[in-house]
Amino acid sequence: MKEKSVMRQIREGFTQFTKTQKKIADYICDNYRQIPAMSVQELAQVLDTSDATIIRFAQTLGYKGYLEMRSALKMEDRQYWAPYTQFSRRMRQQASFRAEDENKSAMEMIAANDMECHREFYETFDRSLLDAVVKEINRAETVHIAGFGIDSLIADFLNWYLTVMGYRTVCYTDGGFATARKFSNVKENDLLILLITPRLLKVEKSVLAAAKNRGAHIVCIAQGITLEISSLCTITLTLPDRANELINSYVTYMSLCNMLIIALYKSKETEIAQKLKDSEDMIHFFDLLL
Repeated sequence: MKEKSVMRQIREGFTQFTKTQKKIADYICDNYRQIPAMSVQELAQVLDTSDATIIRFAQTLGYKGYLEMRSALKMEDRQYWAPYTQFSRRMRQQASFRAEDENKSAMEMIAANDMECHREFYETFDRSLLDAVVKEINRAETVHIAGFGIDSLIADFLNWYLTVMGYRTVCYTDGGFATARKFSNVKENDLLILLITPRLLKVEKSVLAAAKNRGAHIVCIAQGITLEISSLCTITLTLPDRANELINSYVTYMSLCNMLIIALYKSKETEIAQKLKDSEDMIHFFDLLL
């Protein structure tokens, strides 16, 4: 898992490219949705260059070759199915499910899918990215957490824990005028944590653009981050994109949030432990527990 997207690597390295490399980079930026369907020979023909030149360009970006770069583009620009389309597609696969194991119930298949999600994530996740997010949170003057639709639940979850741990936070879950007004307070030393699952919404694009415009750092957590989003983020954390009929699995999503909370606690254990004690004392002061 790379911290930077193909598009972002192109933008950051563009001034150092040769004339031919700039030609390749310009074409990829203008046609990145078509690249995953093109072979290296087709791309070389369009650009009137050689296969080897395309391959060397991909290697310049840190990939083994064109195929790996193309796969990264495909993953970054992955489109999402709407629930009805997703359900219809899943129903067409019922025969294959039965062929795998006729004795498996729907619940068992969902559980197996969640466990496979977990396995895939933990086998490929780059821990250094989590450490980088912790540094960004500890560096920030204010942490802005944005999640809309189903992501509002995750945003509230992260906001609650970060607040009780002593971080200054602002949470955005409602969109519209409320989000626009609160976003006027975003500053250069702030951090935006943007949650995007399972598909990109207009309000999320607006929030990202506003944060970028104000110079804030941006961490994006999503299932299949799109190219246009990852190219604007400081750090991107990508979760496995696996759907269970009508719903996407949020098990690994929540697990990543738990990992982040524990990593934050360990980064400032003494200070955060005191904040947690202060919070508990205040709960007792207000006599909130039965």
